[in-house]
Amino acid sequence: AVSLFAGFAAAQGLDATKIKEIVHFTTLSDEDFEAQSDLHSVTPSDDKYLAYSIRLPKGWQKASSEKLLASVKGDDKHAVRRILGRVAKYFSPQTMDIPSYLEIDAQALDYNISARNWFLNYIITSGYTLMGMKEISPRRLVGLYVLVRANQSCIVRTIAEINGPRMVLTSYYLPE
Repeated sequence: AVSLFAGFAAAQGLDATKIKEIVHFTTLSDEDFEAQSDLHSVTPSDDKYLAYSIRLPKGWQKASSEKLLASVKGDDKHAVRRILGRVAKYFSPQTMDIPSYLEIDAQALDYNISARNWFLNYIITSGYTLMGMKEISPRRLVGLYVLVRANQSCIVRTIAEINGPRMVLTSYYLPE
């Protein structure tokens, strides 16, 4: 029975031992990075587990809040926060046909799981193509994958981090 289960896992198309590690590039000094970016610090819905501070290149704009978790009112908030929902979205200045963008999403966690196992399950169930990942700690990792949305492929670099009772994904989408 064990060999049948192992065969089933391999049939899913992901061998965790063969995942490439993402390399880290640093091309700007801290001073240049800060001079070329703006700090965005927000606490959506006064929820400390959704709070974020992020530096984005100058000129990036925050999307409207109509589909964000913070815009959900009343009794719907509890139900919506249990699934993967949008906390924030930012768009780059349009220089190509399709701008790149950054999304911050969150999901309630009701069980003990590592960021690595949660992220691998997310990639498999979403049907994305994993290109690499680097586990920073059991609570944080960086992943690189490819997805197709509306006939447009995107390369996505994501930080998946467990923050209190939430899994938070911060994803940068670069259309190809």
